[in-house]
Parts: sequence; structure tokens; C-alpha cells
Amino acid sequence: MNESLINTLRELKADPTVAIRLYEELFSSAFYALVRVGTGSSLTSMVFLTYDTIDGVRELPVFTEEEFILRDLSDEAEHVLINGVELWSRLSDVVETGKCEVGVDAGQSHGIRLNKEMLIGMLAMYGAKNTE
Repeated sequence: MNESLINTLRELKADPTVAIRLYEELFSSAFYALVRVGTGSSLTSMVFLTYDTIDGVRELPVFTEEEFILRDLSDEAEHVLINGVELWSRLSDVVETGKCEVGVDAGQSHGIRLNKEMLIGMLAMYGAKNTE
């Protein structure tokens, strides 16, 4: 589904210049997000699940592939598929740099974390193109 994005994330570790295409691929991809059971019917009502990390920043995980979803989810969690255009707009209201950040493919070797400034930059760069 998101093969190009996953390849870019893998390449990013060895070649930071691929970051040039990262935002566009993030913006145009779809992601599985973890939400509280019963809140996934509407994007505005979704309660996204987060967890503590060892560096003290809460992480809100999203996944490029269903197979990457964390195992042993609570019975209170479900995953929903959301396109990037809608997801990043919604998460820009939830994410706060240094307190709660998005973990793309958390637990995977190619996983990265996105802070609020990154989301705002992505929305500024590609959000306007999407509304034209």
C-alpha cells in the first residue's frame, strides 16, 4: 500500500537527502491509527491513543501497513485507516512538540517521529495544493 513511503523511510537513515520527498509521500499516503473503541466513526470524534516512551515524550503511533501495528493491543483500542490529508490536519491539533509526537511505524527499524513543526510544515507545503 505505502511501499514508496516505506522505501523512503528506510533510505532516510543512510541518505538524509531523501527527506526532500518525505513530506509529500507522508501527505499522500494512508495510515492506520490507534483510537479508543467506539470513537472511530468520525475523524473529529476520534480519540487517538498514545503511550509513554523512555525519553518522556508521549507517542501517538500511526502505521503504514496493518502488519506493523503493535501486538497485544488493549481491548479498548481499535485501528482505523485514515488518508494522510485528513490525518495530518487532525493531528496538528493533538501533537505538541516535546510532549506528544507522532510515531510513524513505531517499533520498526525505519520508524520516525514527527513533531508539530514538521506537521505544520507539511500542511503548509502540501495542504494548499490539495485544496486547489
